[in-house]
Amino acid sequence: MYITITNNISYDQRMNRIATTLADHFDLCLIGTTTRNPPPLKTKMYRQKRLYTFFKKGKFFYLEFNIRLILFLLFRKVDQLYTVDLDTIFAGFVLRKMKSFKWIFDAHEYFTELPEIQHRHRTKKIWQQLAHRSIPKTDLRFTVNQPLAQELQKKYKVEFDYVRNMPFKWITSPAPNDRKILLYQGAINIGRGIPQLIDAIATLDHVECWICGDGPERAEYEQLAQQKCPDKVQFLGMKTPEELAEITAQAHIGLNLLESESLNYYYSLANKFFDYTMAGIPSINMTFPVYQKLNAQFEVAILIPDLKQSTLTKAIQQIQMEEQYQHLQQNCFEAREYWNWEEEEKRLLQLILDDH
Repeated sequence: MYITITNNISYDQRMNRIATTLADHFDLCLIGTTTRNPPPLKTKMYRQKRLYTFFKKGKFFYLEFNIRLILFLLFRKVDQLYTVDLDTIFAGFVLRKMKSFKWIFDAHEYFTELPEIQHRHRTKKIWQQLAHRSIPKTDLRFTVNQPLAQELQKKYKVEFDYVRNMPFKWITSPAPNDRKILLYQGAINIGRGIPQLIDAIATLDHVECWICGDGPERAEYEQLAQQKCPDKVQFLGMKTPEELAEITAQAHIGLNLLESESLNYYYSLANKFFDYTMAGIPSINMTFPVYQKLNAQFEVAILIPDLKQSTLTKAIQQIQMEEQYQHLQQNCFEAREYWNWEEEEKRLLQLILDDH
């Protein structure tokens, strides 16, 4: 089995979890790309391959990566090809015309509704055409939650299931820390509420914010933080899963902020939601259907309707109230007994092995 992603495989927690689970059942190779100054690959239960690309972003990156992926797999035996998102599906589409294999499609995003392409009509149309031509030809399809599975099933007229992205179970108490650290982990892109968060931090005393991740807006947001609240916001860059777990354990509140205008965000289920819960960290999330349903099962978060600075400020103040915080944290401890990869991987194995 070959799994294909356009991410740096050193940092992709979700695919490392999935690959670890499937490596017990398949001879597996996880294929990703390189970034500038990538960390050394650690020994895993499965093989790993980085494809070098001259282009690092944009349409030429996606085109070059897929061409290199086709050339890499063309003369290799492929029993199963597991393509992640539309940005690797073109290689599967081409290879399927030349080879016979089981083709699995894993949609981590509502890709045609990404905010980065919403107003780029020609680019969006290309991705839409690729999706409509490729997705129905795959043999097995799943995504990150049930509402998105239903949406994709309706759109592409083929069956979709779902596997949620939960962390491995690690039971520990949050690290003692007198500092009130708000933690954001993830891509530093538009629509993630980071400018509004910086405005909120500037109005609050005795709190600071750590931002783990990278993205095209990082330099602009770093400059904004320096102007509005110097020394209260730290941009820590990309972290390995092990480093991120240590950082999360030091935090007081987790942040998962998204604009509702993007259907990709509206239907998303971020891995950070479960990471915060596993660490025993109450979090602030959006009032999207998937989070409402999860929070009704175990109330681990405060849900907010928008990303206004006043809304964020009020939510941060509310979640810090001692009685409220202890209530949410105790629910985190209960929820992580159920919301973990050891439980969720059973869905993945049932889907893939029963269809094998």
